[in-house]
Amino acid sequence: LESARKLMERAQSLRHQAREGASNSDEQLVRRLDRDLGIGLINLGELGIAEDSSDAAVHFDKAIEKFEDMRRRRQHDIEIIGLLVNAYCRAGQFLEKSQPDAARSYEAYEAALHLIEALAIVDPQQPKHAAALAALRTDL
Repeated sequence: LESARKLMERAQSLRHQAREGASNSDEQLVRRLDRDLGIGLINLGELGIAEDSSDAAVHFDKAIEKFEDMRRRRQHDIEIIGLLVNAYCRAGQFLEKSQPDAARSYEAYEAALHLIEALAIVDPQQPKHAAALAALRTDL
């Protein structure tokens, strides 16, 4: 797992460097880099779970911050909202199982629930939203 961590951290470092060098006028490039940074944070959180490390919560929190920031700039970006839902769900699951923090776990699940309900309304033709909503309600 140590070699996996080093590779993931190196990938995040490269993403940060690319993001710092990217022109803000290239919105699509900035969006992709920010998205990939958020996904990398979720992956580091998953690795933290595999390592039985409490830093998993930190990575999930940072992923949530990244995707929330992106959502503020692009409110109707369905992909980003879906990634944000995933980050909230993973944070909720981790907090529920590893740090019996019922209040924080519930807050994460509740945030995910509100987002997935909104997605199901905005994009009703996607069965994955209904499936995610059902799974989330089961988790609650």
